[in-house]
Amino acid sequence: MEPIKFASYLEAQAAEIPGVRNSKRSRLKLLAALARLLEVSEFKDVKVLDITREAGLAKGTFFVQFKTKEEVAEELLKRFVDFERATVPELPLAGDLFDIICGVVKWYDSNFAMNHGVLCCLIRFSGSDTSYRQLWKERNQGMLERWASATQRFLSVEPADTDLFREVMHSAGAIMDQSLFERYGLAATSGSDLDDAVRLELQAVLIYRTITGTDPAPSRVQYMKSLVGVRET
Repeated sequence: MEPIKFASYLEAQAAEIPGVRNSKRSRLKLLAALARLLEVSEFKDVKVLDITREAGLAKGTFFVQFKTKEEVAEELLKRFVDFERATVPELPLAGDLFDIICGVVKWYDSNFAMNHGVLCCLIRFSGSDTSYRQLWKERNQGMLERWASATQRFLSVEPADTDLFREVMHSAGAIMDQSLFERYGLAATSGSDLDDAVRLELQAVLIYRTITGTDPAPSRVQYMKSLVGVRET
């Protein structure tokens, strides 16, 4: 499954509603407008007028729907977490585990890139607001639960080891998050200069190693052969 841009999803929902003056349609257009603006600006720099201009609506329409821009952000972020939870791909229960991990890494990276404005806003808010910190936690726990359960069944991990296995999966997920936080200016350290394809394969190898305690076969990787063992002849 390919990631979906949340702003486009909201705009498509609005377009399906007939009537220019429909209240629900206007609300969705305002939410979509803020989602688009967050791709190029931090929330603190966005004004109500920016949102209405981006949405193509009168300023008065905004205050019919919301009292403040903070209310728009709150609804947008909660809707996004629900949307993301519904669109996270299910993992297959058969096949090559390294290929599956590569697919997860690629989806997660693409999803973050496609929705980085909304996600960065949520992460920044979570640093100073406990309610958003809880929302970020719920977002991560939901994703972890889906992927950890599938991986646990794939590897036939004993039920007694479930809690420990989820901690392992949480550590694996942190590998992806740290790289993305650096790239989008959410961490004190600077991002990697690696080519995207090399970076994603490196993450996949590290996650595979974290989960299984072993390396994928050198034949399964393109750029990391020296990392996973002796080069094949």
